[in-house]
Amino acid sequence: MNKDDILDGIKSLAASGQLERNEITAAYDEGKGHLSHEQSEDNESSSTLSRYSGILYYIGGGIVFLGLIFFIGQLWSDLNTFMRIFITLGTGLATYVMGVLFNQQHRLGSAGPAFFMISALLIPGGILVSFDEFNIRIDEDKIQNLISGLLFITYLVSYIIFKRFVLLAFTILFGTWFYFAATGSLLSNAILLPEWRFGYYLFATLGLSYLFIGFSYQETDKQALVKILYFFGINFFLGSLLALTGWKPSQDVLWELLYPGIVFAGLYISAVIHSRIILAFCALYLAGYIIKITVEYFSDGLGWPITLILCGFILMGMGYAAIHLKRKYNI
Repeated sequence: MNKDDILDGIKSLAASGQLERNEITAAYDEGKGHLSHEQSEDNESSSTLSRYSGILYYIGGGIVFLGLIFFIGQLWSDLNTFMRIFITLGTGLATYVMGVLFNQQHRLGSAGPAFFMISALLIPGGILVSFDEFNIRIDEDKIQNLISGLLFITYLVSYIIFKRFVLLAFTILFGTWFYFAATGSLLSNAILLPEWRFGYYLFATLGLSYLFIGFSYQETDKQALVKILYFFGINFFLGSLLALTGWKPSQDVLWELLYPGIVFAGLYISAVIHSRIILAFCALYLAGYIIKITVEYFSDGLGWPITLILCGFILMGMGYAAIHLKRKYNI
């Protein structure tokens, strides 16, 4: 029975009063709903399969990388300079090219990104091996700047072209390497701060950068990367600033006064952007700061047992405050 026969039957039944308009509409809606449900199940099944296949690709790529490392290690002493460079840097470049080629084949899923991952793990070591084989000191600032800067630009451009998650992740990693190499070389001869304090400022700046990068991808499908960036960013930032407050008698009063305001600002931001990670760690660092100040300035007057009791209540109070904020702002 074709569509015309069905429509003629509907007309006859309607003319004789045996069929109402709402019955036709209900049957139509039921059929469309069933079809939409089947399509939704098919799409969900396809998405799940794609996700698991991607995980297997990355796990397989990691195993391939480990296998290559062990294989190279076994043969290393028997290889000449050319073969050492070829088997490390050459393999890394070859896997990058394979990543580019496989990235165009959508039916292969995440095969391209998996090869991009292998290349990102092999190429840095290959470059270091190449410099070492030609007796170039790889611990010099300019060499570290050259290598990290080259890798950062390469994978940044690759991410802009191919828009793959793994390329963005390695862009951030190589950018972090370049950040430390560049700041270290630029300020190595400048006597501005003690080296340990300078390191705290570097980590605080890096943490703030991670937070901004994470926020820029807040509304995208890269939520796994956002959570990682928020985790490391908030810990680098607040942890470094807490260390900068120092300890009596060498405390930094300015940072001790600024720190609670910074943490409260973080709590407010966590409510605005609905980030549980930032909320949780801001609460923890605020509790840690209060305990530090209590022990540092009031333990002699209160006595150690009373100080411990007070610190315990502070932790309990911060736990309650974190839960209250989470519920109030739906974080």
